[in-house]
Amino acid sequence: MFINSSTDNVLIDQPAYPLYNVNNYYYYSSIKIGTPSQNFHVIFDTGSTDLWVPKDTCSSCACDNIIDPNTGEICKRKKFDESRSSTFYSKTKETRIFKDFYGSGNITGVIGNDIVKLSDSDSNEKSTSRFGIVTAEDSKLKSLIADGLFGLGFPLLARVLGVDCKMTDEETPLGKYFQVQKSINNMKSIFSVYMTWSDQQIRAIDKKNVNQENDDLDNSQIIFGGVLPSIIKKKFKNDRVNNATFYYADVLKFEGINECNGNPYTGYGYWAIHQPQVSIGKHNLCSIETTFNNLAGCIGIVDTGTSLLGVPSKLWENFVAAVGENSGSIGGNCEVCGSDLSTRGSVCCDSCKTDKLDASCYPTLMFDIEASSPSTSNNGNSNKKSYFTLELDPVDYFEGVRTNNNVKLLLLAEPANLVLGNPTWILGDVFLRRYYTAFRYGEKKIGFLTLNPRTGILDSTNELGIIDYIFYASIGLIFGLLLSTIMTILYVSCSKCNKNQRRGVGLFPSSNARMNNNLLNSSTVQNNEINFADEDRVLAGLEYAPI
Repeated sequence: MFINSSTDNVLIDQPAYPLYNVNNYYYYSSIKIGTPSQNFHVIFDTGSTDLWVPKDTCSSCACDNIIDPNTGEICKRKKFDESRSSTFYSKTKETRIFKDFYGSGNITGVIGNDIVKLSDSDSNEKSTSRFGIVTAEDSKLKSLIADGLFGLGFPLLARVLGVDCKMTDEETPLGKYFQVQKSINNMKSIFSVYMTWSDQQIRAIDKKNVNQENDDLDNSQIIFGGVLPSIIKKKFKNDRVNNATFYYADVLKFEGINECNGNPYTGYGYWAIHQPQVSIGKHNLCSIETTFNNLAGCIGIVDTGTSLLGVPSKLWENFVAAVGENSGSIGGNCEVCGSDLSTRGSVCCDSCKTDKLDASCYPTLMFDIEASSPSTSNNGNSNKKSYFTLELDPVDYFEGVRTNNNVKLLLLAEPANLVLGNPTWILGDVFLRRYYTAFRYGEKKIGFLTLNPRTGILDSTNELGIIDYIFYASIGLIFGLLLSTIMTILYVSCSKCNKNQRRGVGLFPSSNARMNNNLLNSSTVQNNEINFADEDRVLAGLEYAPI
C-alpha cells in the first residue's frame, strides 16, 4: 500500500484519539458507555477481544494509590452504574457470567448491552454493544491505572459471548463500532496505532546518533478508519511522503475451543502473522524444521496490550545469550538484574561505555515476515512466497537503569509461554514503538511502516568542565570543516548518481539496497495493496528524515 494523501480516501478526516503513556508499560484512551454517557479510561488491546469495565459494586477493582503520570494525581478507577443508563439492558432475565484471563491477572463479571462511543462526536444513539461488567479482579490488577480494557481482536478470543455462545466479526466491540460508523460516514474497517516513548524513561544511545527529537515523546495515538497523514508527513520529508510504504502480512487462522459450549472452533483470534525466521546477530532463533499448519519457523502476535517483547520460553536462554555474545569487552555481560532494582528478575546488560548508557555494541534483532499478496487468499497459499524483514535496534529493546554508581541496560523482553503450534513471539509495545502499524480488520491483514530509529536521551555519569567543552567544540569544528569539504567533492563527482536512492531500515544503506529499490520501483497499486516483485526476501526500507 502506497501512502498518497492526495488520492487515498482511507487517509482523509479520520478520527484520532490520544493514547496516554503509563511509564512505557501500557497506553490508555477514553470511551463512553451508556445514556447519559459514563466516561472510562481503557487499554486498546489487540491481544484480546472483549470490552469490559468495573461494576460500581466491585470492591476489588482498585488501583492501590498509584499516581497517574499523565495527570500527576492518585488514580481512582471509574466504575459503571447500570442504573444510571436508560439504554442498558440484558438479553436474558438470568445473570450471565463471564471470566477472562490475562498475563497480569484474571477477572470475573456479568454480561450486558449498552451504547458505546469513542467520543462525543460519535453519532451512535441507538446501536448497542455487548460488554463485560467486572464484579471481581485479581489483586495483581491493582497496579492498573486504566479502568478497563477494549479488545481489538477477533471472535476466537471472546469470552463475552451471546446467548447462543457465538460471536461474529460484526459482533465484537470493534466490529460493532465499524458497522455503526460505516452506516453513518462510510468508515473503512481499519485502525492504526502510533506509539511513542514516554519522556520519563532513561534512553540508551546507539551508533546512529539521530537527534532525540525523533522520539516524538508522549504523542501516541490510535486512529480509526485509516492512517493519519500528519504522522507520516512528520516522520518523512514532504517529497518522500508518497514513497512511505506499508508492508502487509496476512493474519493466520487457528483452531480453538468455544469455552461457552465446549465445541471446537476454527477462525481468527489473535493478530498473528507468520515469521519463518527470527535472528539476532548470526543466530537464527526459529528452526525452519518446526512446522504447524504447513508453516515453518515461528509465529508473531502483534499485541498492543503487552508491554515488552515476548520471547518463546524455550528460546529465552538462547535469546539472552545471543544478545550478549558479540558485544565487545565491556558490553555483553547479561545477567539477572540485582536485587536492589525495582526490575528484580529482569535481565540487565552492561553498557558499551563505562560513562554513559550506550547500546551500540549490541546486535540487531531481525524478523522475517511472510508478506501478503493481492493475488493470494487469506490462507496464504501461493506458488511463490515473498518476505520482508523488520528490525529492532538495540536502542529499541533496551532501556537505561541505575544501581549504585553503575549504569545498566535493561532488556525489554521476557519469556512468553503462549504457543500456537509453532514457537510464538509477542510483538508488544517495544516492537510497536518502532513501527506505525495498520490493522485491516475486514481484510485480516497487518501493515508496518518503519518509523525513524530512535536514539533517545544520552545520560552521562561524568560531568564535563569548561575546558572539556572548549576542547570538544574545537574538535567538532575541525571535523565539520573536513567533512564539508569531502561531501562537496563527492557531490560533484557523483552528480550523475540517482538522487532517489533509498536506504535500508536503520538509516545506513544495507546490502539489500539494490534489491529493495527494484521492489519499490516495480510495485504497482492494486486495491491499496502491494504487488510484490519476484524477490524472495527484501529489507523493508524507507527514506528517513528527522522531525
